[in-house]
Amino acid sequence: MYGQSNCNIEKLIADLKKGEAKVIKILEYTLEPGSVVNGVLIKTNEILNILKGNRKLINKATVVLNSSNIQIKKVEHPELKGRKLDSYIKKEFAIPDDASLIYGTTSRKIENQYKTIFMGVPVDIIKSYLELFNEAKVKIGRFEILQNGMAKFVKNKQDLAGQTFVLNLIEGNNLISVLIEAGEYVLTDRSRLLAEPGSDQFLEELLQKISS
Repeated sequence: MYGQSNCNIEKLIADLKKGEAKVIKILEYTLEPGSVVNGVLIKTNEILNILKGNRKLINKATVVLNSSNIQIKKVEHPELKGRKLDSYIKKEFAIPDDASLIYGTTSRKIENQYKTIFMGVPVDIIKSYLELFNEAKVKIGRFEILQNGMAKFVKNKQDLAGQTFVLNLIEGNNLISVLIEAGEYVLTDRSRLLAEPGSDQFLEELLQKISS
């Protein structure tokens, strides 16, 4: 599994048997500041070299996208089909006509209402990762959105089914909080932590954010 944040790259090597993964080794590389900003690739040379050096270990990478540029919205609506549903989605989520956004939706029927989650990613972000991995000769199996991945994690954990809680993820100086209500994704909140990661001040600021 390949993982990349705004500040580092991680390569997790695991043995998968009977649906359970046993971690064998974790490789971590710290990126030069400014290499990735808000999920957008800025300086790619270092990332390219890391990918090339590990491409034999990466088989069809899953690229997990984490950026405030990704649109995620949840709405409730009556049953809609065909063109009515397409028209509603485009209007409700303000989808542009210039093909600058790749989007998808998932819907669930609860009683007489439908709950639809919309996720839209700018095409430029997708293209930049495709070009980088193609140059490194590493195949991308699929793209995943962080919040969707976290929602899948919750659904696959029986002890979390139907529970209401907040999942907190620390990425460098960023705190990402995902609200899960009755086992369903609700919203994401992002906070910037000003203190130096790993310091006592950072821990104090983090605890204040989480408890507020």
